[in-house]
Amino acid sequence: MHIALKKFSLWIILGIISTILFLTFIPIVNLTRENSIIHVQTNGGAIEDFYIFFPEDQLFENEVKLSNIDIDKKISISNNSEESRQKLQIFKIRNEDNKIIGVASRLSENLKIKNPFMEWVLHIPARGSMYFKIDPNSQNKNFTQGTLLFGTRDFNNFSGSIIETIKDKNHSKNDKNLSINLRTILVNSNGESL
Repeated sequence: MHIALKKFSLWIILGIISTILFLTFIPIVNLTRENSIIHVQTNGGAIEDFYIFFPEDQLFENEVKLSNIDIDKKISISNNSEESRQKLQIFKIRNEDNKIIGVASRLSENLKIKNPFMEWVLHIPARGSMYFKIDPNSQNKNFTQGTLLFGTRDFNNFSGSIIETIKDKNHSKNDKNLSINLRTILVNSNGESL
């Protein structure tokens, strides 16, 4: 019995030594939270800019054509004048220091139909998510604007808006082919900023 206790103790010590060696030589993922780069306005609002550069920040894109689709054989989606096209895009988002801090998705429908829509979801793992609905009447050549409908964690209990600006190579901050600037303007329901 005494020998079994010695073997057991030896295996425990070898296990501790191997764990220390493993943790020393195998890199562990560093999940550091990037500092938020927020510009506070005098009226209590907080402005934060996020950037997407093409093509390196685009993770996924898919377009679906909806034309005379029967859903459950009771609801029919049809557009007599034109085919409805919905597009889903997923991007990496960067802060002003050009560090990747999260992901964003944009769901949109073509603007030629009667009731177009566009939605943005920004997810920053260390802080939470924001869901924005873009106003179809605000869409022009230079920018689109929308409203924050829902936020989680750090963005809970906030109201605000988003401005999406698409820039070409001549106006881009980092001289990429194309970039999207997402500017969020948030105010706490109590009037306090982030």
